[in-house]
Amino acid sequence: AEYFQEVNSTFLKWFLLPIIFQGGWTLQKGDVMSQLEYSLLFATLGTAINTLVFGFLFYSLDSYLGYGLTFREAMVFAALISVVDPLATVSIYCKLDVRRRQPLMNTLVLGESVINNAVAIIIFDVINSSQDVTVGDCAVRIANLLFVSLFFGLGMSIIMISMLRFAQAVSHATAFLVVVYIFLSGYLIFCFAEVLGLSGVIAALSSGIMFRLYAQPQLPEEGQDMCSHFLEVSASLADRAVFLLCGISAGLTDSANASRFGLIGLILCFLARAICVFICSAVSNLAKSMFNDPNMITSKQQFMMWHGGLKGGISLVLALEIDGRWCHHKSVIVDATLIIICALLLICGSTTNVLLEGLGLLGEDAAKAMKLYDTSERPFGRQIRLLTSASHSALSKALTGKHAEELHSFSDQEPQICKLAAAYCDAQ
Repeated sequence: AEYFQEVNSTFLKWFLLPIIFQGGWTLQKGDVMSQLEYSLLFATLGTAINTLVFGFLFYSLDSYLGYGLTFREAMVFAALISVVDPLATVSIYCKLDVRRRQPLMNTLVLGESVINNAVAIIIFDVINSSQDVTVGDCAVRIANLLFVSLFFGLGMSIIMISMLRFAQAVSHATAFLVVVYIFLSGYLIFCFAEVLGLSGVIAALSSGIMFRLYAQPQLPEEGQDMCSHFLEVSASLADRAVFLLCGISAGLTDSANASRFGLIGLILCFLARAICVFICSAVSNLAKSMFNDPNMITSKQQFMMWHGGLKGGISLVLALEIDGRWCHHKSVIVDATLIIICALLLICGSTTNVLLEGLGLLGEDAAKAMKLYDTSERPFGRQIRLLTSASHSALSKALTGKHAEELHSFSDQEPQICKLAAAYCDAQ
């Protein structure tokens, strides 16, 4: 059983790439960019709060429950359970047309869920691989991994996209070959980052953004649709494969305490998520009020953001990645993680529509979606726009041979993910 779990763990890590890369690919649209700093706040500060609250509470309760959990085991469990599943959440929202009816809430949930994956995985890796680590050391290492991996992914993407442009100029490759090249480039960047001791997840996320911006325009229109659809299907299949393999692995574990362990973890998940959403929403609304941004996060939207913190296969992947040499409760953590995921999907997934209708969030004016990007006044907004426009123009000319105004990467077009996500939700 242990050998099978190790083999599964290796395969599962490879299934992360399509999910993360496609997440970066879908981030490029006006609504997400307009709320990027607030999505980052929820994904970074929010994930840290979620991890700390869950970890400290679980460790404190353990003294009464008698599991014998160490503080490190409690924190590694907290880190992996802080991952929000982007595909499950977005699929439900897309099916209910939340993007049109509640653009702010949909944008924050989408942005947080994608970026949260990378941040939570880095926190998990630091705790799982370091024996004696303080909160300060952990924060420094996470920051180093985050920024170094980010710039590594950006740099490698520029190199790979430049090679694509050169190959296109020489041989005029078919759209199918370009799509395969883009997909394999994501794996190459992911592997290089992992070999160098960086975060392959962060590198893959940044490369997904770059390839959407500067590789997709090198394809004809039908080729662009083919590429987006291919990545969506790959992410969907990878997500299902993750659940399948993790379910098999979890079934091979033997732990009689998993049910009670999972129930306590489920309650703490709701509590930690509530604290995280409340604090981050308060900070976001304070910043919005200072810069006259009318797009405030209402109490109803905060409730649905708390409710939308679904867990997915990535949490199970991380549970199987725990080093059993120091974690003597790995078996019960894996089982408890599976219980929490299934419970959240059942409880939250089945009540999303009812709560949205009950709170009156499905009948609000859809015209608000057209105003979200234009009315979002951001801190240092003018400087950010100038810097973004200048860098985008330079990279567009260098990597695609086109001026930035010829590209539509920053347009607010309906992402193709909604179509596949609705089908995915029906299948569930």
